[in-house]
Amino acid sequence: HHGLALLAFSRGAGALADLENLALESMGRLRRFLRSRATVRWLSGLALIAAGWEVVNDLKPGGHHGMVLLALHELHEISEEAIGASAGLLGRLLRLKGLKLGLSLGALGFAAVELVEDLLPGAHHGVAVIALA
Repeated sequence: HHGLALLAFSRGAGALADLENLALESMGRLRRFLRSRATVRWLSGLALIAAGWEVVNDLKPGGHHGMVLLALHELHEISEEAIGASAGLLGRLLRLKGLKLGLSLGALGFAAVELVEDLLPGAHHGVAVIALA
């Protein structure tokens, strides 16, 4: 019986080592996937669509309006990095000094409207915190 237990333990240790190697390899792929510009663009675009859908369904100013602005802010930063020092119209628009600040302050303002009405923890608190960051 002891031999069987030791053999099972040996096989289990080998399987764990293989699993660890697979996990480390997968983590590298996951890290590259999560850091890619394409992933960030897709996630920001999906966030914009989701927040826009909430705005369409509830026109009352609140955190969901602020989330639209935060998603636009994120897309702006991604576009700014991609365009770089381009002298074209889009490059000039992206480098407007107050644009990012306006998006952040607008998001904070919309979140504040909802914070005044509802102090219970919710997404509007998250929008306010992210806008301040």
